[in-house]
Amino acid sequence: MNKIMMHLLQKKLQMLTIVFLSSMGAMAQAEYITTWNTTNAGVSNSNSIIIPAIGGRYDVDIGNDGSYELLNQTGRITIDVTAHGYAAGVIQIALRNAISGAGNLEQIQFEPSGTNTDNGKIVSIDQWGNSIVWLSMHSAYHSCINLDVVAFDAPNLSQVFNMILMFANCTSMVGTPAFNTWDVSNVTTTGGMFGDTPFNQPLNNWDVSNVTNMGFMFSNCPFNQPIGNWVTSSVTNLTGMFFNNTVFNQPIGNWDVSLVTNMQGVFNGATSFNQPLNNWNVSSVIVMDDMFRRATSFNQPLNNWDVSNVVDMNLMFLSSAFNQPIGNWDVSSVTNMGGMFFNNTVFNQPIGSWDVSSVIDMNSMFNNATTFNQSLGAWNIGNLTSGVGFLDNSGLSLANWDATLTGWDAQGFGNPNVTIGANGLQYCSAQTQRDAMQTAGIFTFVGDVLGCTPIITCGDAFNASSISKFSNRFEVTLHLDAPTGLAFNTDGTKMFAIAEGLGGNDDIIAEYNLSIGFDTTTAVYAGAAEQFFVGGQESDPHGLTFNAEGTKMFVIGLNGDAVVEYNLGVAFDVSTAIHAGAAEEFFVGGQETSPTGLAFNTDGTKMFAVGVDDGAVVEYNLSTGFDVSTAVYAGASEEFFVGGQESSPTGLTFNTDGTKMFVIGLNGDAVVEYNLSAGFDVSTAVYAGTSEEFSLLGYSASPVDLVFNTNGTKLYVLDGLFGGNYVLEFVQDVDNYHEATATNGNIMANTKPLVYTIINDTFSDTNNDDVLDGGFTISNLPSGLTAEFVLSHGDTRATLVLSGNAANNNSSNSIATLNIVFNATAVTSNTAPTLNCSSTTGIDFIDSAIVCANIFDVSTSEFSNQFSVNAQENQLRGVEFNTDGTKMFVIGDSDDAIVEYNLSTGFDVSTAVYAGASQEFFFGGQVPNPLNFAFSTDGTKLFIINGIGPGGSSGLYQYNLGTGFDVSTAVFAGGFHRRFISQESFPTDLAFNTDGSKMFIIGVSDDAVIEYILRANFDISTMVYAGAAEEFSVVAQESEPTGLAFNTDGTKMFVIGNSGDAVVEYNLSTGFDVSTAVYSGASEEFSVTTFEAIPRGLAFNANGSKLYVSGLVRDSIIEFAVGEADNYEEASINNGSIATNTSPFIYNVSNDTFADVNNDDILDGGFTIGNLSPGLTPQFVLSNGDTTATLVLSGNATNNSSSDNIADLNISFNTTAITSTTVPILDCNTIVGIDFLDNINLNGRLRHGKFFLNGSEQPMVTGRNAN
Repeated sequence: MNKIMMHLLQKKLQMLTIVFLSSMGAMAQAEYITTWNTTNAGVSNSNSIIIPAIGGRYDVDIGNDGSYELLNQTGRITIDVTAHGYAAGVIQIALRNAISGAGNLEQIQFEPSGTNTDNGKIVSIDQWGNSIVWLSMHSAYHSCINLDVVAFDAPNLSQVFNMILMFANCTSMVGTPAFNTWDVSNVTTTGGMFGDTPFNQPLNNWDVSNVTNMGFMFSNCPFNQPIGNWVTSSVTNLTGMFFNNTVFNQPIGNWDVSLVTNMQGVFNGATSFNQPLNNWNVSSVIVMDDMFRRATSFNQPLNNWDVSNVVDMNLMFLSSAFNQPIGNWDVSSVTNMGGMFFNNTVFNQPIGSWDVSSVIDMNSMFNNATTFNQSLGAWNIGNLTSGVGFLDNSGLSLANWDATLTGWDAQGFGNPNVTIGANGLQYCSAQTQRDAMQTAGIFTFVGDVLGCTPIITCGDAFNASSISKFSNRFEVTLHLDAPTGLAFNTDGTKMFAIAEGLGGNDDIIAEYNLSIGFDTTTAVYAGAAEQFFVGGQESDPHGLTFNAEGTKMFVIGLNGDAVVEYNLGVAFDVSTAIHAGAAEEFFVGGQETSPTGLAFNTDGTKMFAVGVDDGAVVEYNLSTGFDVSTAVYAGASEEFFVGGQESSPTGLTFNTDGTKMFVIGLNGDAVVEYNLSAGFDVSTAVYAGTSEEFSLLGYSASPVDLVFNTNGTKLYVLDGLFGGNYVLEFVQDVDNYHEATATNGNIMANTKPLVYTIINDTFSDTNNDDVLDGGFTISNLPSGLTAEFVLSHGDTRATLVLSGNAANNNSSNSIATLNIVFNATAVTSNTAPTLNCSSTTGIDFIDSAIVCANIFDVSTSEFSNQFSVNAQENQLRGVEFNTDGTKMFVIGDSDDAIVEYNLSTGFDVSTAVYAGASQEFFFGGQVPNPLNFAFSTDGTKLFIINGIGPGGSSGLYQYNLGTGFDVSTAVFAGGFHRRFISQESFPTDLAFNTDGSKMFIIGVSDDAVIEYILRANFDISTMVYAGAAEEFSVVAQESEPTGLAFNTDGTKMFVIGNSGDAVVEYNLSTGFDVSTAVYSGASEEFSVTTFEAIPRGLAFNANGSKLYVSGLVRDSIIEFAVGEADNYEEASINNGSIATNTSPFIYNVSNDTFADVNNDDILDGGFTIGNLSPGLTPQFVLSNGDTTATLVLSGNATNNSSSDNIADLNISFNTTAITSTTVPILDCNTIVGIDFLDNINLNGRLRHGKFFLNGSEQPMVTGRNAN
């Protein structure tokens, strides 16, 4: 009979028995009833069974028919059922306490081996019997492979203490829900009870409060029922409780395991279990080996565990899914960590601060832990005796293996030649330290190899004077008040700032996430949950730094005068920080009573503090890296005074090897650099000089801390305390390479050249000539130029130099970015280098330019058009245009808005149309008394200047435009983008140079043009007054200046005002340097009195051929033509010859000369006039050293009626028109024509087809006989 049929038969017998027993009453429920099959394999013959009773006295009812055949039995007996008239096979047996009263049934126990018991013949337990008081269930049914418990009553366990292995290896034992009614309140041992069974019945009602041993209770068992309510306060042994239980996943996190000493393998192979256990009190546990071995689902936090008494963690997380922070564990008692993370391919938590000084076995600890990548340099492995396979095939990066080796070497271990497995790892910078440990016989490293990959990066690394180009400003005001300290994690994806809090957010460390490492434009506040309060230890914090792994954080401040240490459960997660305790603090007040800055050397064995009282960098030695409790003052001889350069130092940092030190402070407002002849030995420091400083004026009003990125190519300055609450980012200041002289193709020396720095190697220089041997390509270098890299700093820096003459050197051949690639031969080790940056430089070629001679010559201005804005603004101030003149903007007092107009023809105000109220930008609530405005070149920034407002002071406001020149998208830039003008109390206009690096303000109080330097282009928060020497007074010409403008290259400046009512012109010998301005004279002025009696603003079109004036009287924009030549006119009526032109059309060439190979002052050729009248011959007469060409027309036009007049000559030039034979830029339109005279009475002259008499346009008289 198969097992399924047998089971069905058992169930039927069970139901029949229940019905029968119910009819018999309570008396009949006393028996212990089981079902057997005599024919199953066993020790006895196929007719017999062995009852494995132990002790006591009992009676036997064969067949369970109420007739007891055997009385007063004791111990183990064999029964031949056929001898009592029953057939062999399935038969029920009932046992009762001996009716003789000689004793009671006490215990059943099958032998696990089945040597003397019929383990395979018992088929079911049908009834436990309420009168049987069991004394023990130790191995009661061990290995009864066909047994199932189908009874619906419960055994009397009131005297049972031991249930160990009760159903172990009962591979058919499914059980019934009646198990949940068992009273196990006196039981102390349940170890292995359901091991290797298919049992999965509810047990949540069990009272296990007295159980001490639950080892292997559910091992290799599909048990998965809720038991989270069990009272486990007496348990001391959980060994293997869920060993190989692949389904159990019930919450047991609230169990009281405070007495447990052994948790060996408790979840070994429990592949489904993944429930929180962080609340477990494991402080009594001594053994945790194999605990989560092969627990392929478990990944819950365990950082709250107290493991201080654990001795054995062997194989604890082998092949598991665990990856949670446990860096705060106290493992000081552990001696065995062998295989702890063997084949755990996900674990990568910072555990570098563990105290492993007691560990002697680390065999294969991280073997094949392919993700683990943390520095272990702070580990004290001085007692290690076995490290075979320790780090084999782990994920340690070259940097972290280097850091580990460096840290171990610094600790000076005395181990007796311990083997350290490091198969698959690479080292580089720690080669010296690794070799030293091997030579000393401390360690034998097996499997790791030298792997110095050269890294080439852009920038003169750790050179503050070079890394001075402003890149970004990140504001922390919303999260911090008066920030004082700044730090980053190793890869720059996290940024931290600390603040003392003058008005809120006191003593807080705020965390920011950067999606791109060290790029503050991608910084996002991590949220209040990620903040950390340090006020309990330091109420006036200033300096902030971390150890390399991010598992320790250090704060220094003015209140405690101490370095405070914190432990982080998660690396660089300040929300997990815990104060390390007063014993871990270090008092520096004996040397500096107001400490503000803090730094460590690479391995944390040296600490440096700086402050505003002593003005010196103080050095301390730490016997244990990054453990400030071991710090000792290095002595006065090791201090270095920086007060000569910065009397109020607030921050300091070092380059990677400690050969450079940088200090920042409140007095000098500069990054000051020092050179150290011995790395991290400040007693060897020497001031690098003012040329190596980087001034922060204009960037920061209160620089309090500084940080470099990892490779020293970016600098960050914290502007806080009394500043703007900003993190300022700076990058290498690189300039394009420029053509030395227009069109010659030669490259001039570059004062800000492209520099590369190499790490882990040197540039190849086999000739020792300080020139890179080769190994690089520049794929887009113009033909004719030769590139070479000049080497310096021990062949670790390479500066690009370009020589030769570019064959193609027009501006169209300019290169935006040079494409530079290095190969293996560029470096000494001949190893392919990693280039971790793109070149940031290009080449600019200069073209010849032919321009109309009189552009930006206001003395030639003539009225052209007028456009009234009175309907929108009746107190008109200033006017501006977009780049192509299709938009015009005005500002004034009445509307308190920037009003926009659309021009269908660029710069032609007669085509202007109001853009509508939706396109206005109203600023009245913020900018009282607006006087003028300006845009950045691309129109994405707007600047408004105002006179004396309600607050009694003038100001300048900056707005950002979402769309260039769309003022409806303007938004106030915020913060320090409102600036007061202390040099001019009533400013009236402002202007910028082309790239926005200079700003100029004019006003009626100072009557001068005042110059400002903008550290960040078109960013007034970085403006710095250029000084009185850079001002230029215009009072002699205009005592009430209201408008200011420049020509394109800044060599001409124009001022308009109320007193002179004229546009006044000044020549600047240096473009946009107003200190070089010279008044051009009254002859070069242009009076606007007849057009506008109270002029306020002026502007030009792009090429200076049009001038625009705005004012209060007409509330109109008045347009003037500038530099317009007279038309060429017929000498006499109908003869076709051209009279001499007193105002001829003139061209000037810049950056070249006109071609004159015959030296006859006549242009050789190279021009065409497409619509010249037949019979006329043009030529250009040259002057001013062949830089000026004047058009002269000779001959007789064959078509010379007025109907043949030419409104605009169509003139163009080609390469042969200029000496260099490059393609010239024609930067103006022809604005001259030819007027022929008909037989009419003229006492005036024609101009552009109009008749003028005494300077006024007159009605034309037409007809051949007019007189």
